[in-house]
Amino acid sequence: TVIAVIATMAAAGQAQAQTTTPPASAAAPALKLPPGATIAYVNSTRLIEEAPGSREATTTIQREMEKYRAELALLEDSIQNMITDYEQKQVMLSPDAKKKQQDAINAKQTAFRNRTQLYDQNMQKRQQELVQPILDRINKQLEAIRKEHNLAIILDQRTGAIVQADT
Repeated sequence: TVIAVIATMAAAGQAQAQTTTPPASAAAPALKLPPGATIAYVNSTRLIEEAPGSREATTTIQREMEKYRAELALLEDSIQNMITDYEQKQVMLSPDAKKKQQDAINAKQTAFRNRTQLYDQNMQKRQQELVQPILDRINKQLEAIRKEHNLAIILDQRTGAIVQADT
């Protein structure tokens, strides 16, 4: 669970909490926290990697991507064969036959680009379907931890991005 991961990270020095007082400067701070607010830092990448279901989701995504890549590789080989065949025969072809083969090659290349876009969109959607429930569980548990330990904010160690905050 996330709680166990945070505890493990804390033991390994990868999660920490600190009390902070906002700077008293003329410039307004980007983030206004009350004096004595407690901030926790987590390694979001590790949380996601170690979350239940994460490895399975990654494996599924990779397997499905390989299927798409194989299909696209076959289509790309087919296009390359058409181009090679055309280049070898073009001196013997009539202008109409050349145009016909060029149009066929162009149509196949357009189909390849369209299929690539479709596969990219499908993979993004599939990744969202598989990963979002994992992220939702992590966020829910982080929110519970933030409330339980009266944390003002939880930040990502690496990026400094806000992971959870008291609203």
